[in-house]
Amino acid sequence: MLPPLFQQIDLQCTGDQLHEFLHQIQQRSQEAERSINRSGSKDDQVQNLKSAVDARFVELPEVLDFLRKCEECGRQTIFLLEPKNDEVKNRLQDATTIATELFGEEWGPDYFPIHERPVEGIQWVDCRVKIPGHPRDWCLKAYGHEVIEETIENKREEIDERHFRDIRDVEILDVNTVAVVRWRDPHFLEVRVDKLRSSGFNEMRNRLASIGQMLSPAINIQTECVSYSLQDSLRRLIDGRRAQAADKTVYRVTSIKFLDRREGSNELRPMMAGEDVDSDVGRTESIEALMKNGAKPSRVALEWLDGEWAPDSLPDSLSTTVEGDSCDAVSIASRVTPEVLDYVINKLR
Repeated sequence: MLPPLFQQIDLQCTGDQLHEFLHQIQQRSQEAERSINRSGSKDDQVQNLKSAVDARFVELPEVLDFLRKCEECGRQTIFLLEPKNDEVKNRLQDATTIATELFGEEWGPDYFPIHERPVEGIQWVDCRVKIPGHPRDWCLKAYGHEVIEETIENKREEIDERHFRDIRDVEILDVNTVAVVRWRDPHFLEVRVDKLRSSGFNEMRNRLASIGQMLSPAINIQTECVSYSLQDSLRRLIDGRRAQAADKTVYRVTSIKFLDRREGSNELRPMMAGEDVDSDVGRTESIEALMKNGAKPSRVALEWLDGEWAPDSLPDSLSTTVEGDSCDAVSIASRVTPEVLDYVINKLR
């Protein structure tokens, strides 16, 4: 059986990511190039990475960083919160106090990271009090594990004319999730909630509450934080959308849901995939009229484009949705690199 670190790599990293990482290690020396194999199945690649570690072609801290990059960004709804007052902000800026209130003296490199998943539920597995390039930031990570039954098919079998037997074909699934809490000094707290097997935004709110309970020894996010609203930024992006769509350089707006002054809801989106909100003149006119009359965006879907100033790791397009009561939640459907996540969050601020 693989050690827990490599079990987690198998769960969270894609074959393409493993292939690229092994390629980077190969390029470091002729001996590494001869010794490291990056072909075969994903299982083979995980084993090849373990062999590269055993042979000292790559050190464990770099492998840990690789895993973090694979599992901590994207496929998430990211709830943005800001401290309610200066006293709360000062506490959030003190990473050592936050860690001590959560873990006592049992934190630091002798205790974290942990790679074993809980048998059931969710638990903290990593605590980093300084982020490279961001000395006043800190990051927490939790692993969740749940065993669920998924119905594959329901069948009814006739016994006789008055009796039937209901038969349910069931698959037992292991659901492994990752949650991340990141303080971005001096502005806001990110609570990144895994979207895996989520049934919708309300479930993401429920998952947020669970993480909030875990944070409560150090910070009560319900009473000591408020939503970090992106509504002003969304209005700016909506105002500038047509120039961006024409240039195809930064982003496209693909749907907008507005709330008017009387809390009435208006949603504008094209019927065809791949179109943006301005593919119909009438839709464009409706957007301009709603904005002019003080309607507020409450849900906006955007595609970030692989333009000149985007990170190299940004895909050709990346779908992102901003939603929530205060437009305080950013949903990213797919895994991305930390550089891409930073880029998107900065563009939305």
